[in-house]
Amino acid sequence: MTDFNYGDPHPQAIDCLKRKRSADERTARYFAEKLAETDSLYLQDAGGVAKALALFDQELANIRGWQAWVAKCFTACPSDRFAAQMCIAYALDGARTASFRLSAAARIRCLDVCAVACQQLSDRLEEGQALNNLGIAWTELGDVRKAISCYELAVKMSRETSNRHGEGNALGNLGLAVSSLGDAKTACRYHEQALAIARETGDRHAIGNAVSSLGSVWVALGYATKAIGFYEQALAIASETGDQRAKAHALGNLGVVWYNLKDPQKAIKFHEQALNIARETGDRYTESQSLNNLGAAWAVLKRPQEAIVFYDEVLAIARETGDRHSFGTTLFNSALAFDSLNQRDKAINHAEHALGIFQAIESPHADAARRILAQWASGEP
Repeated sequence: MTDFNYGDPHPQAIDCLKRKRSADERTARYFAEKLAETDSLYLQDAGGVAKALALFDQELANIRGWQAWVAKCFTACPSDRFAAQMCIAYALDGARTASFRLSAAARIRCLDVCAVACQQLSDRLEEGQALNNLGIAWTELGDVRKAISCYELAVKMSRETSNRHGEGNALGNLGLAVSSLGDAKTACRYHEQALAIARETGDRHAIGNAVSSLGSVWVALGYATKAIGFYEQALAIASETGDQRAKAHALGNLGVVWYNLKDPQKAIKFHEQALNIARETGDRYTESQSLNNLGAAWAVLKRPQEAIVFYDEVLAIARETGDRHSFGTTLFNSALAFDSLNQRDKAINHAEHALGIFQAIESPHADAARRILAQWASGEP
């Protein structure tokens, strides 16, 4: 009588499993390459963004499915080198395009696995990039302190690996983060360092981002007119490189300048151009900013009803994306609009909700919310 060891798989079953794994690896690699192709298209020419997004949308289900498969393989077996490499590829190789289509929370889940995979492979270069992208996602969710920690680590790792491009990107993002906490002078130092690195490496995209960010610093310091030259330079570079997101940001920033210079009509023209680009590319974050800025401009023109329509659109997008910063800012703006319509109770409700968010994300707007709530509580108009 033959004895069978039921604990050992049959050799044919082993071969079958190996063949399936080999086929799965080829498919996972194929869609990782498709994802990388979207970022290549993004940087290609003026029409690159549309081509990149079209390809991403076409392959989204497959990209998501195989990203989940490699993450599952890596989680089950951290020593699985192929799975670790693919976790990194799926998180980083299509980051520009994915930021248009995937929520910040979804990107964070993918990047967290990527960071662990980088540590497993001792890949400090890619880990720095993952941390920089994590900072961007956490910024979108309104957790600026967590974002700053990510950026600081990204700067450190970029310097350790002599990655000047990564160092410049992380410094620029660090500047944006500290600026959102009200420290414009420190932000200026980070942006100037980022600009110096971008010029050294000849990276036109990075130069455009840095000069745009320096423009925002001058606005924060009360020199709106000085910012115009920086934003116009950023707009010219974005038009030259075909970077639609950067172009929308430059147009929106010019709108903010003209709003601060008491010309809301001119501001509206710029914000409408930025909004059109954001909607064409599916950039929900920039769409939200443009709508909020349009609402503020219409409010200055004594058209609070029109402003509230824009604010409601922003709140809907912020709920969808989890963008606490936009949600809080828009709630506060809508509170002012409701008060101008003599709807004080609704105004107070919105302002109190906004204050809670501002305190949670350490926004410098918290003081303004407290002042207006104290004013309303005293019965002042």
